Amino acid sequence: VQYDDNIFAEPADETADALFGVRPQVLARSLWQRHSLTARVEGHFGIHAENSSEDFEDAEADLRGRIDIAQGSRLFAGVNAARA
Repeated sequence: VQYDDNIFAEPADETADALFGVRPQVLARSLWQRHSLTARVEGHFGIHAENSSEDFEDAEADLRGRIDIAQGSRLFAGVNAARA
């Protein structure tokens, strides 16, 4: 929970409001001897008490991996997507 006395950052006519937020996250990692894979999904949601036009729903997901080609040689790759 947050409180902001000037949510629009205006020099005059300030608008105050409370923000209720939650930020859930799921993280999964492989436990393999060779190679690896990691996946993450995260959300960030905010609901204003009085100014619902300022509410938001953001999300992000990424997937990263490593392939062990030979001793001392590895290939890394990843992809990320976000909605803000």
